[in-house]
Amino acid sequence: MLHTPPRAHPSDDVLLEYAAGTLPEATALLVATHLALCPDCREQVRTYEAVGGALLEQDAAVADADHLLDACLAALDNDSHFDRDPPPRYCAYGVIPRPLLDYLPAAETGLDRLWTQRARGLQEIRIPTECGLTTKLMRISAGQPMPRHRHGGREFTLVLAGGFSDDRGAYRRGDVALAAPGEIHQPVAHDDADCVCLAVVEGRLALTGPVGRLLNLFVRF
Repeated sequence: MLHTPPRAHPSDDVLLEYAAGTLPEATALLVATHLALCPDCREQVRTYEAVGGALLEQDAAVADADHLLDACLAALDNDSHFDRDPPPRYCAYGVIPRPLLDYLPAAETGLDRLWTQRARGLQEIRIPTECGLTTKLMRISAGQPMPRHRHGGREFTLVLAGGFSDDRGAYRRGDVALAAPGEIHQPVAHDDADCVCLAVVEGRLALTGPVGRLLNLFVRF
């Protein structure tokens, strides 16, 4: 089945940190999974890696990400030293690209026994990662709205199948949505299929409204 290229991507800063190997494990996993679905970002990361390697070889490495980004962008005007091999092929089983599949050993034989019911229309598989971030695979029933909630930190969400919409727009397979600290939103899965996505959450999510505030006392999301 053919899919349109992703339209929502990690920021240049995040891709640069990924290329430099400085992202936390959980965020790096999400970016690697996005790269498996996005040829444009794969090429961007390859460019950053090539430039970073060239700078190191020339003893011109710089200390912070802002300066490294400036150096990378400047070097794009003279890219004759970059190889132009085709991007690597990525293996996937169903909707799970290889980077994430490696964290889900049972994915090759099926995920059904791994899902935990978290709320109406929402199932999750928690993925152990370092750095204290919450990493989870979510399956949201078609047409199901999620509880309206506030973010205590950033949340990266990568769509693997189906899609969802919120106040910022619509997201389909391969798209990455970023919720900022303090942001309140209510994702709603599209009607045409269940939405399967990978989420990396910093801090806690807090439900809003009178019922939500009560549930926060008993349920941690």
